[in-house]
Order: sequence, then C-alpha cells, then structure tokens
Amino acid sequence: MDVKILETDFSPRMIELAKSNVPNAEFRVLNAKEVLSLGEIFDGIVCGFIAPYLNQAELSKLIADCEKLLSDNGKLYLSAIEGDYENSGWQSSSDGQSSTMVYLYSEPELRAMLYQNGFRKIEVYKKAFGSATHLILAAAF
Repeated sequence: MDVKILETDFSPRMIELAKSNVPNAEFRVLNAKEVLSLGEIFDGIVCGFIAPYLNQAELSKLIADCEKLLSDNGKLYLSAIEGDYENSGWQSSSDGQSSTMVYLYSEPELRAMLYQNGFRKIEVYKKAFGSATHLILAAAF
C-alpha cells in the first residue's frame, strides 16, 4: 500500500523536528485555521493536540473544514484536554518564559461538534497525562 503523508504545523521549528523523524513525508508550515487552503482530499486527518489552542468557534470551524477535506471513507483523529470549557485559561510554559490560552473540552461537547459535521462513528479514548486527562476521538462518517 502506498502512503502519502503531509504534515503541517504552525511552527517552522516543529516542521524541522518532524522532518528529521519522518524523512519521507511532505511538510508545510500552515495555520490550522487555514486548512482548507490545502485543497486536497485525504483519507485521514490527524489533528493532534491543536484543540487546546482553539476556542469553541475555531475548533468547530476546523472540524467542519476537515469534513470537507476527507474522502467518503475518511477518518478524523482529534485530541484535546478534558475539562469544562469555562475552566479554560492561561498557562505558562515549562520554562516560565511565555504563556498561552489553553482551552478545555468535554467529551459530549466534542461529540456534538463532530456529529454536527456528519461524523456518525465516534470512538473515544481517555489517557491520563500528569494531572490532566487527554481525550482522543477517532471519527468517521
């Protein structure tokens, strides 16, 4: 089976790191908010840990955009930090030099966003990570 991998990230530094780990993939610096600009159809899209950096409207749009880019048998992988959205807030980096807004999502909230965009087969996995629980959702039409 031939597999074509396109990896995107907002950070040029992350792209450079990825290139060293996956030398046969294609890479592009891309803001997730502009994913439709790819203009291609994919059998699978992995949105690994982007949800914590997108507010509800942005995440809902990303899911809708991914739906438009997936083939009829396409699959979507989405991961997030579990919690009540109202408890989202600023978090400092491990070195304390910067901070960023981190958004929390509940399983029902993510299921609803996926369902609104045509995903009917949704599997949810939970993984403890430090004091947080990460939600991993695998979705298909």
